[in-house]
Amino acid sequence: MTITIIVCTYGRASRLERCLDSLGAQDAPGMQITPVIVHGDAPTHRVVTQRGLEPVLQERQGGIAEARNLGLRAASTPLVGFIDDDARARPGWVQSLVAAFDTAQVGAAGGPVIDTRTGEQVVHEWWVDPFGTTHRASEPSATTIRTPTLNGCNMGFRREALRRIGGFDPYYRYYYDETDVCARLARAGYAIRFQETAVVNHDFAEGPTRERFLYYSSRMRAYFSLKNYRDRVPASRLLVAQIRLLRDDLHAYRRHRPRYVGAAGTLRACREIARGRLEGILDGVEANPGSWRALPA
Repeated sequence: MTITIIVCTYGRASRLERCLDSLGAQDAPGMQITPVIVHGDAPTHRVVTQRGLEPVLQERQGGIAEARNLGLRAASTPLVGFIDDDARARPGWVQSLVAAFDTAQVGAAGGPVIDTRTGEQVVHEWWVDPFGTTHRASEPSATTIRTPTLNGCNMGFRREALRRIGGFDPYYRYYYDETDVCARLARAGYAIRFQETAVVNHDFAEGPTRERFLYYSSRMRAYFSLKNYRDRVPASRLLVAQIRLLRDDLHAYRRHRPRYVGAAGTLRACREIARGRLEGILDGVEANPGSWRALPA
């Protein structure tokens, strides 16, 4: 099967060059590459056109899910893959990703991610619980609902499966858009496969959304939980869990502390966490998992 690799990018022309170089080195006959760039980002546009690629334009910086949907709509191959602009595919990545779709039941596949800053593997085989917390595949489960999930910088999908569930939810400007898609694919009966040999190196470059990581991570996880599971888990239990998960937000704050220096930084972190969690809860309660319809063919 052939695949289109979609690279959503903004303001990272030099990193995009390295990403595209890694894709160009893949031994994957028939592979297509579709960059999705923000209108007016001239340096990125030059990088793309110099390589003879046709970019898909995002009229505004409307978030990662919106950009992914634009790339999805432009693709015509049976499979679509996604890699971040600050990531590089290791040799054999595309072949391994495509090989995962060996039966019609497989709707999504992804693989390990290596943090280039430390050399550590930071993405393993994961599952997510109804409260929006991810776990290693080997971790014991206290819930009967275990949804396999992937990482957004290393994932592929059967295009028709994504189209059937309506693509990516544009609510997700940053973080958990891929987890939401996996939850909806699993609900639709598709298998999600982790492919150990499909490896990507990720630089974790800074960007405007990463600067507000605490806000987005708190908001998107709360929204994900209330949106996708309140018809299977009592809403009261989901809401209580969101309060308990403020502890996870605090752990995230400690990991990202250099971005929140001093008393003013701590106050900003607390505000981001509280605002994000509250907004995600309110929006998730209003969302309807069944409201997403198939994208036009």
